[in-house]
Amino acid sequence: MSVFSRRRFLTSASGLVLPLPVLPSLAGCKKEAEARRAHPLVVMRAASGVAQEDGDAPEQFWPRELGTLTRSVLADDNADRITATLADHAEHLLMVRGTRFPFAASREVHAGGGNQLLTAAQCGPLTDTVMTYAMGESVDNWIARHATVNHGEPLTLYAGRRDNYGEEVLSYRGPQQLRGADSDPWAVYQRLIGAGTGTVLRDSVNDLVLDQLIDLRLDTRLSAEDRTRLELHTDSVRDFEILCGRLSSERKAMMLDLSGRSADDAVSLEVARLQCDLIALVLSCDQARAATLQIGDRLDRCHYEIDGFRLPTYHELTHGLVSADAYGPYTTTWDMHADVNRLHLKVFAYLLDRLLENGVLDSAVAVFCSDVATGSHRYDQIPWIIAGRGDGTLRSGAYVDAGDVTHDRLLATLLTATGHRHDDGSPIERFGDESLQGGLIDTMLA
Repeated sequence: MSVFSRRRFLTSASGLVLPLPVLPSLAGCKKEAEARRAHPLVVMRAASGVAQEDGDAPEQFWPRELGTLTRSVLADDNADRITATLADHAEHLLMVRGTRFPFAASREVHAGGGNQLLTAAQCGPLTDTVMTYAMGESVDNWIARHATVNHGEPLTLYAGRRDNYGEEVLSYRGPQQLRGADSDPWAVYQRLIGAGTGTVLRDSVNDLVLDQLIDLRLDTRLSAEDRTRLELHTDSVRDFEILCGRLSSERKAMMLDLSGRSADDAVSLEVARLQCDLIALVLSCDQARAATLQIGDRLDRCHYEIDGFRLPTYHELTHGLVSADAYGPYTTTWDMHADVNRLHLKVFAYLLDRLLENGVLDSAVAVFCSDVATGSHRYDQIPWIIAGRGDGTLRSGAYVDAGDVTHDRLLATLLTATGHRHDDGSPIERFGDESLQGGLIDTMLA
């Protein structure tokens, strides 16, 4: 029996809908596995790799030495490196180099990288476009469907251009089942608080369906376990409404002002920060167990602006396809690439700030990554920056080398860090294509 056939919804007279958790006792279902403490996963992805060593291109991304990360190590010893942008969060960080994608692209390399990034699955067959689609589910989907919150779905968000040239790349329900992503923070916010886009919600969602909640609680079929599950769920709804009060009127006004403008180059990163606000709120009251934020489409051809200079399209400059008369204040395209990477990491730092502010950074697993390693499309040395220790599995304040292993092992390590285990308590050591060897990455473990 599917999860959705057992789900219940309460609807107010105004049409507002409150989805409820799965309540097995009302459907005659056997007891589900006990819920684990939430250690949510959130992944932020930026396109077109990072400015790391590659042929003639100098190393500008990674710290100079493996080992302990402190604020001083990043801000002082590596002040010229892109990762210095995250110095204030050094104690929470685990930087992992030395992973590679296991499969070649079946058509275009950006699409092939996006296919594999969160799935470790083979790239699908050719299509009539440059896009191909992963032959497996993504790690955010796996985590979400093993939970009873948010209908078993991850929160899937987007900021940046939509050029109809390969847009979403991250989240897969299953083989070739690419999930769409929400670009409009205001629309997402309205949906989360239970209001229509033209409605101001003055009462709690719980209060608006209170009579139905009372009837449900009086149902003699409801087990003690399900009564607890229902109370926890309605508490989380109330918690989310309270937490929404932390969003300043300025942030809410910005969401409304930027509604429908996510694709505008000039505001795309501000839209990304607004999406980060929502992710932090949702995870802090356990309204979702997994979330992704994709910045830019498959290539990201945004014209970013730095210190008043409008750069060439990001994808072009990562390839060095910029004429010297378009350099402006820069001397190389490598430096342009590095500065855009810093913009992206500033958004990641903003996400970490919000997670910390809402009390979930230590218990969550937050990830920054890209679906190729460099502008030349390398599939080795994929950049991974992880913050938070999840269930305590992960190291923190460290920069490590995975040892040139396929990245399915990193995904398995992340799954284990979110508290998931096999029924016998052993760690989940396999994720992705069945042909892969599997295992955890020892250097990532506490």
